[in-house]
Amino acid sequence: MTALLLACALAWCGGEAADTVLAMRPGDRVVVRNIAGAVSVEAGADDHMEVSEGGRADRVAVRRSGGRVIVGGSDTRRGDRFVELSIRLPDWVDVEIEGRRLDVSVRGMAGSVDVRNISGDVEVVGARGPVRVNTVQGEIRVDDATGSLTLSTKTDDIRVRGATGPVEARTVSGDVRLDAIRSERVRGEVQAGDIRFSGEILAGGAYRFFLHSGDARLVLSPNPSARVRVSTFHGTFESDFPVKVSEFTSGRSFEFTLGGGDAEVIVEAFDGEIQLLQGG
Repeated sequence: MTALLLACALAWCGGEAADTVLAMRPGDRVVVRNIAGAVSVEAGADDHMEVSEGGRADRVAVRRSGGRVIVGGSDTRRGDRFVELSIRLPDWVDVEIEGRRLDVSVRGMAGSVDVRNISGDVEVVGARGPVRVNTVQGEIRVDDATGSLTLSTKTDDIRVRGATGPVEARTVSGDVRLDAIRSERVRGEVQAGDIRFSGEILAGGAYRFFLHSGDARLVLSPNPSARVRVSTFHGTFESDFPVKVSEFTSGRSFEFTLGGGDAEVIVEAFDGEIQLLQGG
């Protein structure tokens, strides 16, 4: 037990007394589960995990099981604990968060981040490892990530800014907004909502956007080099770039090349407007 270095209310975390302190080991994964409310995870400067809980006198359990450090209860029949939880970790630790009614914030982590949630917003900032977020109801927002992003929600928006790794974003009823993207692999899918993309089209990259009912607005850097395929069944198409198409008829696909055609861009919208615009 002494190896766990569990201590109560004696360490400091972000200027507040930490309720629990635990030494972390290479390969550790922190698993947060069976809680409701809000959880904030932030990269720290040393090799310890510090857990602070607000709003209750009784504490969330923290225990080690091999290479997993579990935060929260294990008996799902008793329901989720409602808490406001702050966790500070070494940035190399992998993080897994499971919730049903949980707002999540993760900042500055280099390990993998895996969030599975039913209801609640998820924010990830400055991630350098792979990020996976799957939620039913709640907005997903990711800023300044360098690792791969796999993001999915059923009934809300997905917003990504400043990503440089592969991006995959899917929502059923909501918008996908991808701003200031510099990635070689981007995929956006929407059933009922809009897709907005702004960023660079890199040589060898693949950029694919699929909508059923909604508009696609792509703002590209000047002088892109790409092979472009556009398809819309009931909709319109407009472009700031010179497009050589002999005939455009709604319900058909057509292709054209911008510059040297070094990347691939595909935009398919069953019912909606497609805009290909030039950014500053």
